[in-house]
Amino acid sequence: MRHMTSFWLRSKKCWDNLYPKQRIVEWDTGYLVVMAKYNGLEEVEEYIDLISILDDLYYDADEFLKPIKEVRIDYAV
Repeated sequence: MRHMTSFWLRSKKCWDNLYPKQRIVEWDTGYLVVMAKYNGLEEVEEYIDLISILDDLYYDADEFLKPIKEVRIDYAV
C-alpha cells in the first residue's frame, strides 16, 4: 500500500502526488528535518515544527515530547 498525503486549501486539492517521507535528516526535540519526494521532482528537504503544531492543538509540547528518544520512518521507500 502506498502512503500519500493530500489536503485541501481553499477548495483546491494540494499535494496529491506527495510520496511518503523518505528519511529523517535531523530530530531536535520537536523539530524535524526530513527528505520528501514528490511525483516528478527530486527529493526536497522539508522542515516540520511539531512544537507549534502541538501548541495549536493545546498540548503541552514539553510533556508530549519528553518521552521521545528516537524518531524513525518504518515504511520509507
